Amino acid sequence: LRAAWFSSSWEAFHSAHVFFARSVSEVRSGNLSQARKNWIQIFRALKNRGEPSSTPSGWYFQTQAFFCVQKSRWAAAEKWASRAVACSFESRDLLLRSIASDMQAHASVKMGHYASALRFARNAQNCAKMLGNTSIQNAVRVSVACWEAERGAQPESSLRSLRSLLKEKSFHDTHSQAVLMLELSRLHILRGEFAHARQVMMRAERTLSSVGAKPLFRQRIVLEQ
Repeated sequence: LRAAWFSSSWEAFHSAHVFFARSVSEVRSGNLSQARKNWIQIFRALKNRGEPSSTPSGWYFQTQAFFCVQKSRWAAAEKWASRAVACSFESRDLLLRSIASDMQAHASVKMGHYASALRFARNAQNCAKMLGNTSIQNAVRVSVACWEAERGAQPESSLRSLRSLLKEKSFHDTHSQAVLMLELSRLHILRGEFAHARQVMMRAERTLSSVGAKPLFRQRIVLEQ
């Protein structure tokens, strides 16, 4: 990662992308405070290098949004992500816009703003499509399917949608598979199908333990009760 900082002026322009990924990795390994400290230092260095202000600023805002999400500060996360989206238009950074729009969508759902979340999700998908990034497109599809299931407006349709997406696991990463299975197990619980729920839960645990002990643990408690 540090090599990308020094290798060339072109890579230096994209160093904000690299160090955002580094911050995400540090947070997921449990080092939230260290990730935040490192990112602030990196952002200052980016500014001192004289890069276009919209480039490092946009990724700085997006990283701030990411940190807020880790602390369940949804309103703050949506605010930071909105600023990142604004910067992405100036810097013409479609990757930033797609990731920040997706972050806006997640924060909006947590605040109960479902219509806004769908609009942000569509923006994220459109940007990812222009980039040719199928990973982001599919991740948004998974998120929207889970949000629909959580709303409970069309339970049968949601059940079919989750099962259909699971069958497409050739393009899903293990995190997406585990998220889908967690939501599917929750639907089985609500339907009183505890044996099916337990089977899906066990599949989720085998698929990916790093999806997070907390959601797995909460789901396990419900199953046992």
